[in-house]
Amino acid sequence: MVQMLSTILEKELLCHKSLLSLAERKTEIIKKNDIQSLNDIMTQEQAHIAAINQLEQTRQQMVRQALANSSNDAPVLSDVINRADEPEKSKLQSLQTQLLTVMTDLKHRNHLNQHMVYQSLQFINVSLDLVQPQQPSMNYSKKSVLQNATYNRSMFNSKA
Repeated sequence: MVQMLSTILEKELLCHKSLLSLAERKTEIIKKNDIQSLNDIMTQEQAHIAAINQLEQTRQQMVRQALANSSNDAPVLSDVINRADEPEKSKLQSLQTQLLTVMTDLKHRNHLNQHMVYQSLQFINVSLDLVQPQQPSMNYSKKSVLQNATYNRSMFNSKA
């Protein structure tokens, strides 16, 4: 059981490393403003995420099976590591540490990408506002009625 869990963790680690690689490529694509490549990368990311979710469900089932007689309601990988014998214990700890490191790196990279996309959108909005200023609101409010009255007022007083 521990060997199968180790294999699943190795597969998860590979998928997460591959996803991190895609996130790093995405950073460069965002810098280049290549929308088509960005769409392609996002499609690849979705496939990776689906595979990771499947592996994660399998891993959770294996942890529950390994700790079937445990009193813990929500068994976790650390519980399996604590019960494992020494050679498997060190391997599982190493895989867990590597997985956490890659996931942390992935989290930081995704945050960077999100921030870059947000800044790009802000730049686009500012550029659009400069090129095409907003027209005054046509809603019924005191301010808009006063603004519309000044626009409709003639330069000549016809009653004079």
